[in-house]
Amino acid sequence: SKVSLQNLTSYLMFGGQDRGNINIATDKPNDEHNDHYSKVSLQNPASSERERLKTLESEFGAAIKQKIKVVSCRKEFIAAYEISNNRTTTTDRRCDAYLYNNVTNNDMHNLAFYNPLQRDQFLCGGKVILGPKKWINLNDHDIRKCGHNLESSLHAHSFPYSPTFENRDDFPGIIVQNLRASKTQDDTFSSGAAYATASKGETQNSCDVKCKFEDGGGSPSTKRIYGTDWTVTRSMEGEQYYPQLKIDKSAWKKNKFYATTSFQSEVMFTYFSYDSNFRTLQGARPVPYSEGIKGAVFLARNCASKNGRENLVKKLIASSFRVDSLSSCLKNAEAPQGVANLKNKTRIMEKYMFLLAFENQNTDDYITEKLWGPLRAGTIPVYFGAPNIREHVPFHGVIFVDDFNTTQELSEHLIKVSNDEDLYNSYHAWRNQPLPAQFFEQYNRTQTTAKCRMCRWAHARKYGLGWNHSKQAIEPVQLSRETCVDGLLRSPAVESWWSSANDHKTLQSMEVTPLSGNSRDSACPLSNQTVAKVGSDLIRKVWSNDGATDFYIKGKTSESSVLRLDFPMKDHSPLNAFDSRTVWIQDEISRISLVVDRSDDSPIISITAVSGRIEIEIEPDSLPIRLRIVVENLDLFHEGALSLPTYYGKNMAENVWNHPEVFALA
Repeated sequence: SKVSLQNLTSYLMFGGQDRGNINIATDKPNDEHNDHYSKVSLQNPASSERERLKTLESEFGAAIKQKIKVVSCRKEFIAAYEISNNRTTTTDRRCDAYLYNNVTNNDMHNLAFYNPLQRDQFLCGGKVILGPKKWINLNDHDIRKCGHNLESSLHAHSFPYSPTFENRDDFPGIIVQNLRASKTQDDTFSSGAAYATASKGETQNSCDVKCKFEDGGGSPSTKRIYGTDWTVTRSMEGEQYYPQLKIDKSAWKKNKFYATTSFQSEVMFTYFSYDSNFRTLQGARPVPYSEGIKGAVFLARNCASKNGRENLVKKLIASSFRVDSLSSCLKNAEAPQGVANLKNKTRIMEKYMFLLAFENQNTDDYITEKLWGPLRAGTIPVYFGAPNIREHVPFHGVIFVDDFNTTQELSEHLIKVSNDEDLYNSYHAWRNQPLPAQFFEQYNRTQTTAKCRMCRWAHARKYGLGWNHSKQAIEPVQLSRETCVDGLLRSPAVESWWSSANDHKTLQSMEVTPLSGNSRDSACPLSNQTVAKVGSDLIRKVWSNDGATDFYIKGKTSESSVLRLDFPMKDHSPLNAFDSRTVWIQDEISRISLVVDRSDDSPIISITAVSGRIEIEIEPDSLPIRLRIVVENLDLFHEGALSLPTYYGKNMAENVWNHPEVFALA
């Protein structure tokens, strides 16, 4: 597959949603090993860098009015702009040489930092936090915290350090709050107190991420994940009474999520809990055949159910089978002897052979204490409710109403069971046998609390880790995204450089000479920036940032070159272009994205991919250029997610082309 990227200017840089005009053409394969050949051409929308500079003039209006010169480093030292006296001019002075030498040599210490993003950015190893759409002057105290290497320290990060599966408990905690009509506090870690709270967190029953959870908010409640625009609708009620609980499979695209009894929720909020239910489930003493009342008890106050359970109870009461309704709905009997408190439902159920476990609605996965209560009490549940109930209790311990064509057939079966000791005991035999593997697969996830599971999910989504929806657990990223070098990059891809001959068909290997950083010594993971000379004219820098790998390539050359990156992904989809800066390949589990940013007047950049090999054709007039490699797991849960960027992937891309800027106020 082959993709050509045309540069998109400030419209995308400043939050525009236009991805450009995308034209896809499928041609006859040029390579006999290719199953597909695709070419994507992205047209620039009508916008220019002048719009970005206009925004800067607005942000720094006060400085401009005072005739203070504002020098901005743009795109990792690609260009600089001086804004003074309401004029914008371009300077050819390198930002790294001018800006930082200006500060350190002249002892001006008059640096400003602007964050154009909608989320916090971390500077100086997390010691300085800058909130969204804000700019601050870095005073002497801040600069001392940053150390002597300002160029490196003032490189912005989305996280305090690179997120991994192993360090998940070291990260700031997830804060889950109730959504309020008005937001009264700064929704960022930059407030200081919030970051301290999140860093401390609260461990929820051995939760493997820090988690602080605000209770209350009613039911259903709407929770918000602090520091994001995500909302989570949370409740153990049923969707037929509360329509807002019905899963909208496209809601995730609007950052709206669910924590309900439905197993289609991002976070499953079940009535059954491994810790509180499992140990008593099999260990419960069955109601002895010789002692149990040969009938069923019905306990319910709601006589206006959505599934008409009252009609079914009335028919059973009218049959020859005994049914005692003890609560306010259809009450026809008093509590049996020895039961003084009707609130003690377990004590009541222990008196009867059966409980009419009738839910108030028939909704998949909506399985309440109506089922789990009698199983723990040693009573046989007669179940009416969730249509997929057999997926949840795959053992012979429940009588299902829908197994019978009529109420009369059900009544006759209950009478038969109550009069046959062997048949009665067969419904309790599962208590002395290993539970089916299917049951463990369904409910092992409840070994952690629902609160912890929500924090786990939010942590995985926010920091780009794997999320196993079935297990409700964080998993490592399938492919390594550690940045490792041995002279050249060795992980997450193997780097090599090639020059293009005059015919543009033959590639010749280019010599790469380490200049600084790790030289030819191995470094895994890479902790510092490493610099190398490619051929005779190109300079290539590589560093690790927020779990991604960044390249910066500059130089003056008259020859075309090719950066080849070999990834451990041989069978993958054709190269896909999401916008004019981001392309990716993916297999059944993983996605490898390449984010490209270059000078505003650079030409089309062509990228090809086949069998895990991505080649970027670098023309002389496309320099300087920045590339970012993002490795992550696919979102296999949400419908349509395979063709859209993830939250983490989108942030990693935006940090390349709309990253925070350092300014010198001269």
